[in-house]
Formats: sequence, C-alpha cells, structure tokens
Amino acid sequence: HYGGGTLQTDSPRKIFLNHRNNLAMLYRCASPSQRALVAVVRPLLDLAAALSYLVQGKKESAKAVWSAWCDFLRWHGRLSKERKMIRANVKREAPIYHGSIVLRYMFGKRTFPKG
Repeated sequence: HYGGGTLQTDSPRKIFLNHRNNLAMLYRCASPSQRALVAVVRPLLDLAAALSYLVQGKKESAKAVWSAWCDFLRWHGRLSKERKMIRANVKREAPIYHGSIVLRYMFGKRTFPKG
C-alpha cells in the first residue's frame, strides 16, 4: 500500500477516507489554537473542494466530501474522549520555531537550545 496505491487518486472512496480521517486526526491532535483556525477555515476549504468536484461533473466525489463530514460529526463524541486521553498524556506543548532552519544552518547554528 505504497503511497495510498490501493485506490485510484480520483476515487470517491479515497476522497471520502482522506477527508474523514484528516478531520478526525486534526480534531484529536491539534492544539486548541490550531483547532480554532481549522474550525473556521476547514469547512470553507472542503465546501470549495466539493463545489469544484461538482463543476467538474464529479458528483460522487462531491458527495464523498459531504459524507466525510457526516461521519466526522457522528464520531464527535468518541473523538472527544480520544482527544482527552491524548491531551492528558502530553507532558507539555513543544515550542514552535518560527525562523528558517536552513538560514540558521547556513550561518553556523547547528543546534537548538533545550527548552
């Protein structure tokens, strides 16, 4: 199953699984600030994707995006429990480096301070 090779790239089933599983992963694992951003941006992007499929005449692919959201919403209770378990096991949020590691490396800084 190299690179998702068991399903064709434009398969409605693959579209469904990619959208549904990505929504579930984001809900379970994203930080609260990331989830807030995703809650606003993601529905708009998925709506745009579904509309794009419709314009292309790919009704089944548009339906797959809708079905992914339906499954995600149906799973919401279970995902909330999983999220609580995951968050309880997180020792601390890892700091995010906002610079360029390439430039840092080029200027001779090859390590990061331990946080």
